[in-house]
Amino acid sequence: MRVRALVVHEKNGPYCMEDVDLDEPKDNEVLVRNVASGICHTDEFGRSQGVPIALPLVLGHEGAGIVERVGANVDDLKPGDHVGITYAFDNTCLHAKRTSPTTARTSTRSTSAALPPTAPRASTRTDMT
Repeated sequence: MRVRALVVHEKNGPYCMEDVDLDEPKDNEVLVRNVASGICHTDEFGRSQGVPIALPLVLGHEGAGIVERVGANVDDLKPGDHVGITYAFDNTCLHAKRTSPTTARTSTRSTSAALPPTAPRASTRTDMT
């Protein structure tokens, strides 16, 4: 499917709103129609290549939206649910359990996770230590 996304094509390059291809949700994924999104210092760090990330790069990992579709194995969200979007974490390691999912061992492997409105809220700590 075609969607709109902010794309950076080169180190320190401009943010460009473009149409890009997006696969249908896989079994454990959720497709969310973003209605609000943010670009934070973590995105800027990726844009400046503070860590080597393959370019072109789609940025914006925080936001809010409405679930459009869910994968076959998703049973805690359904189309029409309003969700917040943040880092993905597995809620099993010490950092995730202590409300610091941005430092969880799996937070860097997945780009985002949809949280239902009743989900526990995490801290805004971003020091990645």
